[in-house]
Amino acid sequence: MHAPTANAVDRYMLWIDGVGNYLICERSSIAVGQPTMLGVRTEKPTEDESAAVEVDVAIMADISRRHLLVERHGEHYLLKPLRRVWLGAAEVTFPRYLSHGTRFELGDRPGRGLQLRFDLPSSCGMTGRLVVESRHRLQPAADAVLLLADSCLIGPNEDCHVRVTKMTRTLVMHRRSDGQLVFRADGSYDVDGRRAGGTTRIERSSRVRADDFSLQLEPLPH
Repeated sequence: MHAPTANAVDRYMLWIDGVGNYLICERSSIAVGQPTMLGVRTEKPTEDESAAVEVDVAIMADISRRHLLVERHGEHYLLKPLRRVWLGAAEVTFPRYLSHGTRFELGDRPGRGLQLRFDLPSSCGMTGRLVVESRHRLQPAADAVLLLADSCLIGPNEDCHVRVTKMTRTLVMHRRSDGQLVFRADGSYDVDGRRAGGTTRIERSSRVRADDFSLQLEPLPH
């Protein structure tokens, strides 16, 4: 498990031209809940003993301000319900391990709530993916949430976290043990207007471009 560096940006958007946008969260524990105003605090601590109302993954749905936690522990992910969570018709009342393709639902009435899917696309790393399967929307809008543990793969193969079938090469964003972010791809590309190739250090606000792809990272407030 990676230890975050001081002052590190741990939540940002990944924009891929012609493909979509993705919310990347780096912390080992993320909170899922309703969108709330940044900087506002409740009068009393919430159910997870935190007074802050902000969440890492905000979704426009009839759920609680902080409805559940998804935590990475070594080689496993754990779902920790703070409010009502369902696996099929069974309510989750204690922490449960998540496996690739696990579907679960948030809300008081199963079958009518916020439906999510958890994926572990690559067997070579522990980066997970959360996908909203119901008609609810992430805020800010995104196609999926990437829980960055080590590497994020962008390319044509089924084990990529962002699958782009028209691509002919796989792009890799890797978070090193010191928290530094690096980018890797075959051939050459530009990083913030500078020519690069192979493996190159990038910032969490960098733009990476080549003839066959263009992507931008954009930090978000927390």
